[in-house]
Amino acid sequence: LKAKLAELKSKVYLTPEEGIEKKNIQKLKLAKKDRMAALISDYRKSHA
Repeated sequence: LKAKLAELKSKVYLTPEEGIEKKNIQKLKLAKKDRMAALISDYRKSHA
């Protein structure tokens, strides 16, 4: 995901399909980041 997103960000202009793909990748990355934060929070609560 990281490499594909970097490739899309490096382009000056994106086709509509590439724009959609970029948004979808960004959403996936954000969802993974949120999931990691939730797991860390749950772990800290259970081991406090």
